[in-house]
Formats: sequence, C-alpha cells, structure tokens
Amino acid sequence: MSATNEPRGFEVGALIQADLESLQRERRLHFAPALAAWLVITGIIFGFTGIRGGLLDQPWWQIVAQVLVWLLCLVVLPSVGLGLIFPTRIKKVALIGAAVSLTVLASFDWGLEGGGAWSVGPCALLQTVVGAALLGIGGWSGAFIQRARPAAGFWIASGIALAALNTSTWHCADTSLGHVMSNHISGGIAMLLCAAIVGNLLHRRSSPRGDASPGA
Repeated sequence: MSATNEPRGFEVGALIQADLESLQRERRLHFAPALAAWLVITGIIFGFTGIRGGLLDQPWWQIVAQVLVWLLCLVVLPSVGLGLIFPTRIKKVALIGAAVSLTVLASFDWGLEGGGAWSVGPCALLQTVVGAALLGIGGWSGAFIQRARPAAGFWIASGIALAALNTSTWHCADTSLGHVMSNHISGGIAMLLCAAIVGNLLHRRSSPRGDASPGA
C-alpha cells in the first residue's frame, strides 16, 4: 500500500511545486514592467525638475542612505508585496525599521542650524505627482491584487510613498527640519495612507484567486 502511495505523494508534491513556480513567474512578469515604468517615470520627472545642486557634496553616509532607500522602495518592498520574497516576521519588522531609519538619515541636513519655516510648498505637489504616477502604475500592473491578503498591498504602498519622498530629497536643496517635516515627511505619510486605501479598494474589487504561497 505504501509503495503505491509514495509515487502519488511525490507526484502531488511535484505538481504543487510546479504550480508555485508558475505563480512566481507570473508575478515576475507583473513586477518587471512595473519596475521599468517606475524608473522611466522617475527619470522623466528628474529630467523636468532637475536634481538638486550639491547632491554629491552630502556626507557619504547620507548618500548611501538615500541609495538604500531607492533600493528598498523600488525593489525590496514591492517584492514582499508581490510575493516574490517571503521574509520572516522578524525580518519584516527589521525591513520596516530600516525603511524608517534610512528615511530619517537620508532626509535631513544634520549639520544645519535652525529649524526652518514650516509651510507647504512645491515639494508637496511634486510628491503628489510622483506618488499618483506610481500608484497608477501599481494599479495598471495588478500589483495590489497579486496576493490573497489585502495587507500585502501595504508593502506596495510603502514603496510608492518612499519613492515619492526620496524624489523630493534628491530634488529639493532645503533640508531644514521645518521644510522636510511639513513637505517631504508629511507628504510621504499622506501618500502612504492614500496608496494603502486605493490599493485596498482595488483588491476588494478584483476578486483575486487564492494565494497558495506562504506569508502575507
């Protein structure tokens, strides 16, 4: 009896593995064009708005932090949301902590004296345009409906918000506390909430198929 069951069990396992690999390939097909579109949009925006002068005059660790934020928002966070990688709960917490910490390190001029003016300006508009464009790409690519759990869309929304915020960081030369908090950081938080709400609505309307892969 066991001799006949073993091949069947092996066949079932092989079929499940093949199905998971097919699902991963399908998700990569969603991710690749979306990433390419994100890079094109970012390049076009920087082409129109320009990159701030003295970008390379920042401390080396701050440039590294900004580059790592780009890596997080364009690759790592969307990969978690799409189900291309499955970090453990501890690693997810570490990713969130790294995103917050790197954003803080990357956004402020720590040697600047004075808090600066607290007023909403063009940077908030720039983030809105960037975030809306990226959110449109996320909706077009089906990024928010690839996973069975709506919470997975939070990672996509986080990537959109960080990309919009980091665009302001590389465009705007005003790194004072007041300006960054009232324009960059507040704009990023608003974009995160907006993207999360829109992503959840898209997920609810999509009636996606069940997700056989682990993790949220």
